[in-house]
Amino acid sequence: MNAIRSILLVALFMALLVSAPPVAQAADGAAAPGDAGLRYTSVTSTDGVVLSVADVGPRDAPAVLFLHGIGQSLTSWRRQLESPLSQRLRLVAMDLRGHGDSGKPSAPDAYRRACQWADDVRAVREALGLQRPVLVAWSFGGLVAMNYVRCEGAQSLGGLALIATAGGRLVASTPAGPNAAGSASRDMTAPDLRLNLAGARTFARLMTATPPDAAWEEETVAALLKLPAYVRRAMGSEQVGPTGERITTNEDLAARLTLPLLVVTGAKDALSDGTALAASYRARFPDAQVLTYAASGHSPFAEAADRFNADLESFVLSATRTAPPVAD
Repeated sequence: MNAIRSILLVALFMALLVSAPPVAQAADGAAAPGDAGLRYTSVTSTDGVVLSVADVGPRDAPAVLFLHGIGQSLTSWRRQLESPLSQRLRLVAMDLRGHGDSGKPSAPDAYRRACQWADDVRAVREALGLQRPVLVAWSFGGLVAMNYVRCEGAQSLGGLALIATAGGRLVASTPAGPNAAGSASRDMTAPDLRLNLAGARTFARLMTATPPDAAWEEETVAALLKLPAYVRRAMGSEQVGPTGERITTNEDLAARLTLPLLVVTGAKDALSDGTALAASYRARFPDAQVLTYAASGHSPFAEAADRFNADLESFVLSATRTAPPVAD
């Protein structure tokens, strides 16, 4: 009788196990709990560095690829990734090398070569099958976007949106004035974790004029601390181009930017003069759409997310309509 009871209990347990819903995991192509349907995956770049990527939205919708700023991560874009925008566009965000959950090589050359950053963007674009995505680049991400244009050209992009960035001196950038950014940056490159934390807290407060929500500063500080001090020091070096030349400006790339261009700055940016930056873009790119958000700081996409999402969607759809057909 005991043997029969045991067999029945085992059979019941197996039936329950088979019928139970699967547990969501953050494995390749899977959505993690609480992440609003984000599909996480990893992409290996040309030098073996593994890049963390999040993807949401219809796979056949117009695509957007987000590049975050220094010391940040793909989570910076959560007010886009978790918004209704994700129902109409395919939104892809990546952790840049050295950042977030992406690989963090120790060799300084892994961060100095412009074409390596370009390879990372191309690897994600190709792995996810993105056809002429609109590249949205914030702050340091603007330099990465320009590295892509320098090494890959702009023909694979449907448009370019530059957010609070001079694009590695694509246009003139005017500092906003004396602030604690320099001191905070030095603290974040120190070998002392306590200084890293103090610097991260100071820098996080400079990234917005008004924090978008209660979690923003905490998430920003956490992301800043996931960028190791040795990576930050390496990223402070000059970039070198395809033939090893020193890149001191990206002004020479302006003529190549014939694709649709959107620029968004914040008038209250503590890290650069957003109004002067917008004027520089208007003077250099008269056909560009240049917007300055009066109440925003260095992170207009987070501080004024609803307006930014509407502006971005309008730009993406316009760029998609005017894009030439993809060659076979």
